[in-house]
Amino acid sequence: MLIIYHIFSGILLGLLFAFIFREKKAIIFCTFGSILPDLVDKPLGHLIFAESIGHGRIFFHTLTFFFLMLITGIVIYRIYSDRTVLYISAGMLLHQLTDSMFFNIQDWLWPFLGDFTKGNYEPAAYFIHSLIKELSSFSEWTFFLLSAAILISAGYLEFIAGDRCRFRLKTTGYIAFAGSLTMAMVSAAGFGSIFVYNPDGIFYATFTLFAAGIFLVLAGDNAEEVIRRG
Repeated sequence: MLIIYHIFSGILLGLLFAFIFREKKAIIFCTFGSILPDLVDKPLGHLIFAESIGHGRIFFHTLTFFFLMLITGIVIYRIYSDRTVLYISAGMLLHQLTDSMFFNIQDWLWPFLGDFTKGNYEPAAYFIHSLIKELSSFSEWTFFLLSAAILISAGYLEFIAGDRCRFRLKTTGYIAFAGSLTMAMVSAAGFGSIFVYNPDGIFYATFTLFAAGIFLVLAGDNAEEVIRRG
């Protein structure tokens, strides 16, 4: 999946944890965890290890690194009662699942099944192609606007929107729910490529919007109380 999708899914996961644990910081750290694999692995796989590996789903896309992060988070929580690293590890796992790493078991379970598989991406071409997909994907713009609405509601973008500008999370949920139904109907008619660049992406985008809509509509008011208390 593309980067804005990962950001949105991380925000949504963080909002869920913020609602459960009454910690607003879960939003930021789950979001960071949800993009951390790409921030680390894309430069490594496509630039530094371009000849030997040649793709960007390596170290931080593996269950090995997830469990290392999870164990670290558990230790820190037991000592300091701080869930920060746990939130990051949860975002990492979400990233791996939405990248369908379970379809590439050899890489996902590295190093236990051998070395990483070899890709054949040309670095410059890959990054240019990724940028084009990012800018031309209708779903990415949808996720961008919904992410901005949630972050403004959480008070993270006051320096841009001002402290009086608030979006109701429940309203954002209705928009997400409507978007999921629209995407599902258009995809069923055979025009899903308008929204997302591949079939797996259509499923993940539609499901995520639907889940976001359900959660924000049902729990949006209570979640707002949590995040506005800080």
